Amino acid sequence: MTKRTFVLLAGFLAVLLLPAFAILGLDDRGCVANDLLP
Repeated sequence: MTKRTFVLLAGFLAVLLLPAFAILGLDDRGCVANDLLP
């Protein structure tokens, strides 16, 4: 795996996880986020 591929993958995961962590703060969507995150 090249360094560029790792940077792109890390950025992609960050974009996916940031909204998920924001959802964790919401009571009505907390159960959904818990299913997506370990």
